[in-house]
Amino acid sequence: MNGYISSGCKLLDALLDGGFPRGRLVQVYGRKFVGKTTLALQIALVNAEKGLKTIFIDTGQAYLPYRLSQMIKQRNEKDLEQIFFIKAKSFKSQLKIIDKINFYITPKTCAIIVDNISQHYLTERLKSKDQKNMTLGRLLAYQIASLNYIAEAHNIAVVVTNNGYFKKAEKEYVPVARGIMEKYSDIILLVEHDAVKPSARKIILKKKLLDKEYPSLTKTAFFTRVSLTEEGLI
Repeated sequence: MNGYISSGCKLLDALLDGGFPRGRLVQVYGRKFVGKTTLALQIALVNAEKGLKTIFIDTGQAYLPYRLSQMIKQRNEKDLEQIFFIKAKSFKSQLKIIDKINFYITPKTCAIIVDNISQHYLTERLKSKDQKNMTLGRLLAYQIASLNYIAEAHNIAVVVTNNGYFKKAEKEYVPVARGIMEKYSDIILLVEHDAVKPSARKIILKKKLLDKEYPSLTKTAFFTRVSLTEEGLI
């Protein structure tokens, strides 16, 4: 089956050879306010226009309602009926939602989006001890592995946004829980601010697994530049 769903941004779809692939888990990471939530909402809205449903797990992004109100101005508000928003108020709540996500999937579901997968994980890490941090890591790995399996089992695209931080030794932004996220992400995109144009974003393809049976077959180091507008990424 497989196939692709559109991001609503032609340049990004071209970078991914057609769009966000069904049956795969895509990680989109970067620093705060770089456009990750905008992209997540855009994917849901663009496919809602086609009558396709998206399950959108919101982990408490304060920016999300405001950004959604901006983006819906140029669209039909009835499209929101195709987006099932679920609020995850804690790491425990997020775990329970992902455990029960199969109950929300219908034949018209094209995507599951989690914005932001590491938000509650980071909060819990800050207030826990080393031993508990190991447990948190295992629980995050379980969530990502479950989403990866669901993507393939139901032939839907799973998109998770993630925080990024600058690592001096590598002179670039890397994702939170890097080892876990890289293991279970079939595609990894890094979104960066453009050095010249404030409204532009550079989207870098850090990893694209071409075939799950042959992990060594990957596509990397390609990028595109897009513009961030009130309507979304173009």
